[in-house]
Amino acid sequence: MSKSEKRKLLFVMNPVSGDVPKESVRQKVKDFCQKHGFDHHVFETTGKDDLALLKTELGNYQPETVVAVGGDGTINLVAGAVAGSGIHLGILPMGSANGLATELLIPQNVGHALKLVAQNHTKSIDLLYVDDTPAAHLCDIGFNARLVKRFSKEKVRGFRSYAKHFWEVLLTNKPKRYSLKFKDGSEESFKAHMVIVTNSQKYGTGAVINPQGKPDDGKFEVVVIRYYSPLHILQIFFALFLRTIDKMHYVFTYSVDEVELINHKKESVNVDGEIIGDPVNIYFRNKPKAIKVIVPE
Repeated sequence: MSKSEKRKLLFVMNPVSGDVPKESVRQKVKDFCQKHGFDHHVFETTGKDDLALLKTELGNYQPETVVAVGGDGTINLVAGAVAGSGIHLGILPMGSANGLATELLIPQNVGHALKLVAQNHTKSIDLLYVDDTPAAHLCDIGFNARLVKRFSKEKVRGFRSYAKHFWEVLLTNKPKRYSLKFKDGSEESFKAHMVIVTNSQKYGTGAVINPQGKPDDGKFEVVVIRYYSPLHILQIFFALFLRTIDKMHYVFTYSVDEVELINHKKESVNVDGEIIGDPVNIYFRNKPKAIKVIVPE
């Protein structure tokens, strides 16, 4: 792009993510682009044919940067559309879960996040695919997916509602049977309370589930939390924030670039806060350095 050309930014906005009024965000985006002399357009998701419509918009508008305004689900949509294209991905964290933004140290404040977009410093990171679904942050099966599924049906949101479902799932969750099939032909079967597949380290809360994770090393990790008793809960809680979860004797981590998971009991599968169903066979693969994400220098 020559100096005489205006930088073109496409903002992909999820109108129902988070609890911040989107009109105020629109105005901040407009003021920001006017200040910096950027050309911009806003694309609003509807939940229907978003990927196809976004790809059409990319072809027509041809932006240099696409900014995801929402949570991890919005980022997944944009990541799937721009993967391998060289288009920069910016993030304005506006969701109830902002896992990838937390991982990449992108500020939650809209003004500060916009400053990063202006600086346009990028880092190429890998993109995990769950079958054909991109997972810019993580996928899990078991305990957390059950919690997400129950909480998503709740009409009254908030901490008290979340805490109620958390304890109900915690006290009733039982380990289920899974198998991992590796590309060398080997296979391992086990019972687990939860399986997490990710190339990141943290949940949006800051809890470190995968201390080995690097988003740009061509690998992803499968973290298996096998049987634990209620007495282990406090131990797990502290380990998540002390970055020692992988040292627990009932936690196993596999670093791979592709793997098939057999979900024998058809547990729900959560991809970045969205339940995508309960498939028996799930194929995970990594696309190295597929996205150029705008991050702090």
